[in-house]
Amino acid sequence: MWLTASDWQKWYDSWMNDPLTTIDAEQLEQNVNNAFKTVFKCVKHFKEIPACQEVAMEVKEKIENFKPYIPLIQGLRNPGMRSRHWEQVRRRIHMYRLRMHS
Repeated sequence: MWLTASDWQKWYDSWMNDPLTTIDAEQLEQNVNNAFKTVFKCVKHFKEIPACQEVAMEVKEKIENFKPYIPLIQGLRNPGMRSRHWEQVRRRIHMYRLRMHS
């Protein structure tokens, strides 16, 4: 569990701070799924050790909160993304920002 919690924090920090071009979306999904399976088992296993169970539950919750972003990251890292697609993304983000400030 401790290794998984440590790995999760390193991966999360990397995914949130490193350039998008450095992210391997397939590996990201695999890491998220494996970490989730491990902490899910740990939540059950550590019923008699509340402090450990609490850590496992906290990591599990962080993973659950991150999971909805996997398809977005996979889409953005799709090798089929061309410059015209990135231009569309840029325009949509700009329009969204304008609406937010209106």
